[in-house]
Amino acid sequence: MNRRHLPAIALTAVGLLAAPARGQDAIVDRPGAYPLGRSRLVVDVGGDLASLYVREGDGSRSLEFDLGPPRSPWFALSSPAGEVWAHGGVGTFGWRREADGLYRAIEFTDADGRLTRQLPAAFFDRLPPSVKEPWAEAQASAPPATAPSRPFRITPTRPIDEIRAEALKATPPREAGEFLKPDLVDLATLDPRIKLDVRYATGDDFLGVPVYTSARAFLQRPAAEALKRAQEKLGEKGLGLLIHDGYRPWYVTKIFREATPPKYHDFVADPAKGSRHNRGCAVDLALYHLDSGKPVDMPTGYDEFSRCAFADYPGVTRTQAANRAALRGALEAEGFLHLPEEWWHFDYKDWKQYPIQNVRFEDLSPNEPRP
Repeated sequence: MNRRHLPAIALTAVGLLAAPARGQDAIVDRPGAYPLGRSRLVVDVGGDLASLYVREGDGSRSLEFDLGPPRSPWFALSSPAGEVWAHGGVGTFGWRREADGLYRAIEFTDADGRLTRQLPAAFFDRLPPSVKEPWAEAQASAPPATAPSRPFRITPTRPIDEIRAEALKATPPREAGEFLKPDLVDLATLDPRIKLDVRYATGDDFLGVPVYTSARAFLQRPAAEALKRAQEKLGEKGLGLLIHDGYRPWYVTKIFREATPPKYHDFVADPAKGSRHNRGCAVDLALYHLDSGKPVDMPTGYDEFSRCAFADYPGVTRTQAANRAALRGALEAEGFLHLPEEWWHFDYKDWKQYPIQNVRFEDLSPNEPRP
C-alpha cells in the first residue's frame, strides 16, 4: 500500500473531542496547524477532502494522508513519546519521530511482512477514559451501513485495448519443479445456488472497462469441490455464494499491472511472479440472501483499494463483521485460506501444487450440466 496518499472511505466511527494538555497526549479534531517537535502537524480541508500532513522545518511537506470527507469522523493524536496516531477514512496509522527529528510512517506488520489489521492496543492504552469509553460505545452501537454499489475506480494508465494487445503477446514466467495437471471446473456447473457476478467481464470493475471476454469462473477441481461443500453449509443458513472471480489467465494479470498506477501496485499481482488466480486456486466472492437474491451487507464493495477492505479491519458495523465472519468461516472450514488484504479473496490450500496458466476462457470447455 502507498503510505503517502491513501484513498478515503467513510467510516462508522465517532469523532473524539478533547483539549490538549501540556505534557500529555494532544487530540486534534479540527483543521489547523499544531506544533510537532521541530515540525508542524497540519490538518487542511479543501473541497470534499480533509487531509493531514507534516510541514517540516524547511517548509517541505511529508507524510500526507487523506482523512476522508470533511464531515466524516477523524482525529489525530500526538504523544510526548514522539509518536503520532491518526484515524480517519483510511483507518488507523502511525508515525514516529526518528533520531534526526523528522517523522516517518510506522509500518505495522505481521510475521509475513503484511500490515496488521487491527488498531494497536497501545493506541487505546494512551487514550483517557473520557475519550475511550464514548469511542467503544459508538463502535458497538453503530447502525448498519449501506454496502457500496460500485467498486473503487481508478483511471487506467493507457487504453486497455493497447495494453491487452501487448499482454497477449507476452510470455508467462518460467517455473521449475513438478506440478499437478490442471483440471479447471466451471463454477456455474456446481450448484444452482452459486451465482456468478464476474465484474471483470463488465465495466463495473476497478478499471471501469471490461477486461474478460466472457463472464465465466473456474477453479481447480479440488478447490471447486470444496467451494460446493461450503455452499451446502451456507445454504442451511439461507445464504448463497456470489462469485466475482476465479481462475484468471496470466495475460489478464499483465493487463491489470500495466493499467494500474504505480501507487496502487500493492493491490495487483506482479506478473513476473504470477498469482494464485493464475493457478486456478483463488476465488473472489461475497454472499447473497437466497430468499431475496440481494447481496449481503459487507464492509466494502468488491475491489476496494483501501485499508477498509482488510479481512480484520475493525471499523465496520456488527452486521458487516458477522457477515464477513460467516463467509470466512465457511470457506476456511473447507481448506481455503483468507487473504489479509481483501475480505473477499480466498486461496485454496494446495495452490502451490498447480502451475501458472495462460489459457483463455474461449479455449476452455463449455459449461456442463450440473450433476
